[in-house]
Amino acid sequence: MHFILILMLVSPIVLCVVLAGLNRRPGTHPHRNPFTAGFYANLILPPLYLLFHIRTFGSDAFQLVCGLALFLIYLNCCVFLNWFVFTLTDVSMHIQLLMQIERQGTLTPESLVTRYNKNAILGNRIPRLLELGQLREENGRLFLHGKSVLLGAAVARIARRILGIPLHPEHAEHDATL
Repeated sequence: MHFILILMLVSPIVLCVVLAGLNRRPGTHPHRNPFTAGFYANLILPPLYLLFHIRTFGSDAFQLVCGLALFLIYLNCCVFLNWFVFTLTDVSMHIQLLMQIERQGTLTPESLVTRYNKNAILGNRIPRLLELGQLREENGRLFLHGKSVLLGAAVARIARRILGIPLHPEHAEHDATL
């Protein structure tokens, strides 16, 4: 049984190592890499689970199928969590861009860049950060007030570095020309 628990503890690490390898490989799609890593993890880890299960519990078909189903659910929840955590920032940006187009009906790429630029982003974010208590304003100047978001950002930055995910969109390797 210890082998199965160890495999379940190692599975997210294997998933992250595969993702880090994919993210450092030229020509891969950063948005697809979490799923590709999940595919490879699903090729590698379930056979190991089956081996450990048979060795530990025997080959009773019902127990084997139930155990494998539970392991696959666990592994694919790890895949989903891996994808979810590291695409939140992309999804937020995508939604904002799509909402700009939806509000206007149609936009040229140039007018979209004009409508959704750094000034627009800051104009939306600063009031939210003030409302959340992360910033405070005194005499027209902004000061840090809460540090929980900064701690979360530091953890995310470290994880993104380890996994080889660009820290800033401008460092991503994709065609950003309009």
